[in-house]
Amino acid sequence: MQKNKDTCWLKFWNTRFDDVNFVYEPFVHLAFDSIGVDEYTSNYEGLLGKFRIEKKDESYERLDLEYQDFKGMHNGSWARVFNWLNREWWNYGYSRGKVIQWTFVFLALFFVGNMLLWRQMQETYSIHQSQNFIDRREHPFRYQMQKYIRIFLYTAYIFFSIKIDLPRLKITNFWLLLYFFFQFLVGLWCLFFIVNALLKIG
Repeated sequence: MQKNKDTCWLKFWNTRFDDVNFVYEPFVHLAFDSIGVDEYTSNYEGLLGKFRIEKKDESYERLDLEYQDFKGMHNGSWARVFNWLNREWWNYGYSRGKVIQWTFVFLALFFVGNMLLWRQMQETYSIHQSQNFIDRREHPFRYQMQKYIRIFLYTAYIFFSIKIDLPRLKITNFWLLLYFFFQFLVGLWCLFFIVNALLKIG
């Protein structure tokens, strides 16, 4: 065992984890003399199995987060990218509330994008809306508020849809079409993880 300031580094070699009794505190981390796959896999998975059996949930979570990050950093470039996405998206499944945060972030970004491309988006994928428009000259503020509400509802309709009404879709511009499908697919991705998170919570 090595202790460096506020961090305690543990090294295991041919250890029977059944004979070890400890809690994996936030300042504790595993240390390795080399980056041998068999070595760190054996130690991490052995300890994870021990904490799972002993129902030490907090220790299990801390060690698993460290293990996921360790694997991502030592398994090639694509593993690093996937590891970063998995960590930032929902902290390897331990912070499911982050999915909701990211959903609102993407919804806000697409809302701004649809404001800038409002006319073109209506031509690409028109959605029936009430024609009770407010007079722009008499009530400019209310007119703008109504317009932004319409754009937000339009954005939410596309973002949270689970299917596309193809007869409504018109190919007016390739990049607009690409943007439309990107918006739809990101929304579908968010919905998938929201449902996944709710099922795990339940």
